[in-house]
Amino acid sequence: MQCRYHPDREARAVCQKMGVGYCEECLENGVSCTDPNLYCKFRPQCMIHALDKERKMEQRRAAGGAV
Repeated sequence: MQCRYHPDREARAVCQKMGVGYCEECLENGVSCTDPNLYCKFRPQCMIHALDKERKMEQRRAAGGAV
């Protein structure tokens, strides 16, 4: 599968709900869940959602907010 935003690159993570892939650069640069507020049966094992959640927690810590 190819990256959603970079069709010339191979996907490293795939959104199982939407059926789209993301390359390593997209994952490092903060691609986020395409549908974070709707139910997704894949969310507990979703690498994209986990990375997005971790990134948001780090931003809160850096801003001095509560986790």
